[in-house]
Amino acid sequence: MIAYKFLSPGAVGPFSRFQWPLPVQGVPGPWVEARGSRWEGIHACLPDDLPYWLDAELWRTELAGTIEEVPLQLVAQRGRLVGRVDRWDADMATRFAEDCAMRLRDRAVTHLQAGGLAEAAVALSRAVDSAALVQVTSSLAAGVPGIGSILVAFVGDAAGAALAGSAAGASYVAARALDRTGGGPAAFAAERTVQARWLERKLAL
Repeated sequence: MIAYKFLSPGAVGPFSRFQWPLPVQGVPGPWVEARGSRWEGIHACLPDDLPYWLDAELWRTELAGTIEEVPLQLVAQRGRLVGRVDRWDADMATRFAEDCAMRLRDRAVTHLQAGGLAEAAVALSRAVDSAALVQVTSSLAAGVPGIGSILVAFVGDAAGAALAGSAAGASYVAARALDRTGGGPAAFAAERTVQARWLERKLAL
C-alpha cells in the first residue's frame, strides 16, 4: 500500500528521530520493521490527513504487513521510502501557508461585511500578502467588536506564521479560527479537508 510520510530534513522522523534509509537510483529503500505495538509501528498517512503532519520533506511510503487505520494516520508493521515528493519544498510550503492565511482573510472580510463593518472589510481585503495582513490586522484589532475581533486576530496569527515560514502553524491557525468563531469541530475538520485538497492538487498526488 502506498501512503505518505512527512519527515524532517535528511529523512529523519520528527518524533522518533529515526534516520530513514533512502531510496537509491529509483530503487526503494530497505524495509523498516516495527517492534509490534501501535505506538512503535510505521506511521504514514493518506492525502486527507497530510495537513496534520506537515514537515520539511514529503515521501511516498510503501506499507506492508498488518496495516491499521487510526485517526489521522495509518500504522503498519513494515514500511519503506519509495521516493520523495519533490514538489513539496520551501517555496511550495510558503505558497500553502499563504493560501491558508488568505482564505481565512476572505472569511473575515465576509464576516465584517455582514456585520456592517465595511471600512474594516475593505482595509482587510486590500491586504494581498502575509506582510500586509500582519500590518492591517494589528491596526484593526482594537476597532472591531465581538467575534470579528477574534477572527481578525486569527488572520494576523496565520499571516505571521506564513511570514515566518511555518506552513504547519498557518494551516492550524486557519482551522482553529473557524472552530473558535462559531463553527466548532466540524468547521475545523472542513478546513483541514480544503487544505488537503490543495496539497493533493498542487503536489499531483
